[in-house]
Amino acid sequence: MNTKQTKWEVNAFQVPNVVVDEYASQLSGNAFKLLVLIIRQTKGWGKEWDAISATRMADILNMKLVKNVYPYIKELDDLDLIQVSKKLGRISQYSLKQPVPNKGSTKKSTS
Repeated sequence: MNTKQTKWEVNAFQVPNVVVDEYASQLSGNAFKLLVLIIRQTKGWGKEWDAISATRMADILNMKLVKNVYPYIKELDDLDLIQVSKKLGRISQYSLKQPVPNKGSTKKSTS
């Protein structure tokens, strides 16, 4: 038996089932990645919100231009999955909104 821990076994954070069950198919790939990053930076550290720079988001999404991250932030905001708090001269703060199943969904809850 191999007792060495792998990267898959060390440190973890939870993603609510509804994110995968209801929203993964609706989100673009980069918006989904960004949502997972926000979950990691907030809930993964036991926080309700976190200041995350657009530069960091662009780095995670492997984007050369920081401005290209903003449509994905808007996509998450439009689906009411995140809350963005902006203050002049400060890094925007992000928090998660409680994701809820879409109305009329036929998918069964998995708990």
